[in-house]
Amino acid sequence: MVLDDSKHVLIEFFSPYCGHCKQFIPAYNELASRAREDSNVVIAKMDAVSNSLPRPFESRGFPTIYFVPKGKNSRPIKFDGDRSIENLINFMQSNTKENLHFVEPEEKFINKASEEITEKEDSATCSGPSEGQCSAGKGEL
Repeated sequence: MVLDDSKHVLIEFFSPYCGHCKQFIPAYNELASRAREDSNVVIAKMDAVSNSLPRPFESRGFPTIYFVPKGKNSRPIKFDGDRSIENLINFMQSNTKENLHFVEPEEKFINKASEEITEKEDSATCSGPSEGQCSAGKGEL
């Protein structure tokens, strides 16, 4: 699916042990809900601890996010910005000539702050190469 050149794909490589990744779950689920009506957009995620990353992807911390525009599957574009829904949508749109279609999220994905973890919990499980990234793998906890 990720290397399907007929789709625009946003993929998150995550660690199930990473506090940053856990904190990002509600926003990423809402983004997927917003993209549900555009059959040319895929919002995917992959456990990068339990699975080997496919080429040409690489990750030095979690979460790592790439956008693979339709027709350019050999050139994933790494996302390095703030992981807000608006920034992710703008990043995707700015890296394709097509107009991507996003809608309002389904009710069950709105205001899921109760599922987010606190910064204290986040810092207890993560250490990484940069702010907002984690290198937490199974052997590091």
